[in-house]
Amino acid sequence: MLASVVAAVSQLQTPVGLSESLSGLSEASEEERSFAIRLLLPMALAAALPAEPVWAQVDDIEWWRRTLPKLSDEHLDLLLRTLRVLHATAEGDRFLRFPHRLAEACLAAAAGSSQRSKLLLFTVLAAGAADTRSAILRLMQGEHGRELADEAERWRSWLVQVQPFLPPWLAARTRTLTSALHVV
Repeated sequence: MLASVVAAVSQLQTPVGLSESLSGLSEASEEERSFAIRLLLPMALAAALPAEPVWAQVDDIEWWRRTLPKLSDEHLDLLLRTLRVLHATAEGDRFLRFPHRLAEACLAAAAGSSQRSKLLLFTVLAAGAADTRSAILRLMQGEHGRELADEAERWRSWLVQVQPFLPPWLAARTRTLTSALHVV
């Protein structure tokens, strides 16, 4: 058993092995998917996860469409937490595009699902980190905005409640996010 864990960690530490593991998540068994996803967060926190293969998958909306239906809420949470760690160290274009990739994934998730709710939250968090509201505005427009209205109102209300306790620079960022969380 220990030998298989060491082999899996070694595979995930190589760009090719990580890319293959991520691209095959939708076809993997529940046990294999669980094992791979549970390894990603500790590896990201230890800076032992090659970021480029991860970003290549995140940038592919078809990967999200194939993979999301197969992920349990727990696995999606772990994957999103891993991506948040990588987002914190991303630079340039990747840093700014990440909220948009999450918004696309949010739209790809089933309407009314807990996955869509979680992806909306992570889109808001990533947009706040990147100091951009355009990904949220995209979600709040048209039919999708109406589908997300209750969830968006919940997060908008929460942001409004915490604003008085935030330092001024962070309160300004949350005001930008709350203004974007209205259905257009």
